[in-house]
Amino acid sequence: MNLISIAPFDAAYPVKQMGGKTNWFPCQVVGVVHESSFDQGRFVVITEGEDGQMYTSSFPTVRRVDE
Repeated sequence: MNLISIAPFDAAYPVKQMGGKTNWFPCQVVGVVHESSFDQGRFVVITEGEDGQMYTSSFPTVRRVDE
């Protein structure tokens, strides 16, 4: 697995809801992870939960949020 850190930027990650609608939630992208030569890579993000805790996740797609 390869992890590449990048300059953090604000973004949003998608969550598909029942009925096919996609909701976008805020996050901060901090890197890219690539697990194998057949892997397309995923964005490593930090999100804040409803409990105020910070969590890390990875998603194949994010959308940059302009300030």
